[in-house]
Amino acid sequence: MKELIDILPQIIIYIVLGYSFIRTYKFVRIIEQSKEAESILTSSLVTGFALICLFKLVPSTGNKLIDNIAMIISSSALGYLAGLIVNSGAFGSMCRFFKIKQTPNSTIWRDIEDSHCGVFVRLENYETKTVFVGLYVLGEAYERFPIIQLSGYQKSVDNEIESDFKDQPQRTIVLDTSKFDEISVFYDTRSPKIKEWYK
Repeated sequence: MKELIDILPQIIIYIVLGYSFIRTYKFVRIIEQSKEAESILTSSLVTGFALICLFKLVPSTGNKLIDNIAMIISSSALGYLAGLIVNSGAFGSMCRFFKIKQTPNSTIWRDIEDSHCGVFVRLENYETKTVFVGLYVLGEAYERFPIIQLSGYQKSVDNEIESDFKDQPQRTIVLDTSKFDEISVFYDTRSPKIKEWYK
């Protein structure tokens, strides 16, 4: 029992460091946080142990409190940096170089986004013969069929234009993608996304 009490502070710092890293990483990557306590503890312990091994390469200040605070801040910073790297185009290029044909994101909507030129989305419901076309603005996180927001949209029913706001970017609409049978995506010819596909 005494041995367990002695190592308890070390276990706690492992968990805190690992949790700080994982929480920040998932926040940057827009990954849903796990709600299972066992999974959180296990992943935090393993990650915290790896971080401690890394931090041991850095000289100590001699003050345990300052060292612990510095490690917690550094863990969050490393989680933030790791998230940025995986989100970057460079990481995607590396995956393509190694012929990895899958997305590191939880849903493909993150890959569809184009922050440089924007992307237009067309949604069609076969039953109602309703079509929406507009500039993709926002999408719900963590959902395979998210609710999305379109700007400057156009709505047509049975090939007849019912609403046309394509010249009014301030007019937006929120749509549930699960209600549509076909979703098409259109990129600007200058989009860096197109160049990435053919590297």
